Parts: sequence; C-alpha cells; structure tokens
Amino acid sequence: MSGKVLIRPNLRIGYVPQVLNIDRSLPLTVERFLSLENNPNNKDYISAQQVLDSDDLLFKQISTLSSGQLQRVLLARALVNKPEVLLLDEATRGLDQPGSAAFYRKIEEIRNTTGCAILMISHDLHVVMSASNLSLIHISEPTRRYAI
Repeated sequence: MSGKVLIRPNLRIGYVPQVLNIDRSLPLTVERFLSLENNPNNKDYISAQQVLDSDDLLFKQISTLSSGQLQRVLLARALVNKPEVLLLDEATRGLDQPGSAAFYRKIEEIRNTTGCAILMISHDLHVVMSASNLSLIHISEPTRRYAI
C-alpha cells in the first residue's frame, strides 16, 4: 500500500498517548501540567478543567493519580489548544470497564460540543464501532507456514 498524506498547514492536533511515564519524584501538579507550553497569560487550560470532572484534581500531584484520573488529565491537556483533530492512542489502556465507558462518554461529549474530529486507535472494536461515524479496521492475516 502506498500513498501520500496531506496535512493542512496550521492544523491543530491534540494527542492522548497510551502511557505517559513521568518521574514520580517530580513535583508537578495537574494545574501546572496543563499550563505547560502555553503562554503564561493564556488561560485556555482553564477551559480544559471541565474534562477533569473535579476541581480538586487540579491541585493533586501527577504522581498520585489513578489510571482513570491520569487519562482524564491527558485528555484535558490534549484539548488545551482547541484541536481540530483529537488523536487517541489506546487511551483506555489500563482502565477498568466502568472507567473505559466513562472515558468514551467524555469523548462523545467532546465531539458533540466542539465538532473536533476524533481519530481513535483501539482494540475495543465493539465500543469504537458503536460510538463512531466511521470505522477503519485493519485485520492482518496470520503468516502462512508451509512444511516441506
């Protein structure tokens, strides 16, 4: 397969990784994490607080968060610059079923309120297909082995 990917100049992309490894000894609050890379006078990160579902979370240390809390923080960080495309790479990895369901509901809410395109990479095909406008599924064929 070959082709060419064209990306519009100045396209804003938000990214939520599978895992973010942060040194647990680093004294970094959620509020500070959300404000990184932004102009100190720019308070757009404040609007991302609504993704957190808790003002108390802002003042917690990143190193003390549960898996579900950390994923909400990563999602909030991805939304800080008001992306036009949100890329989620196995974003529910490590979450239990209720946590995953809540995360997917939050994604749907974001899509409905912002109009942001969502590109989700996941192994939870039943969930993705039920919550998607369009699903692209790649199934690789097993390697064939021949005995001689």
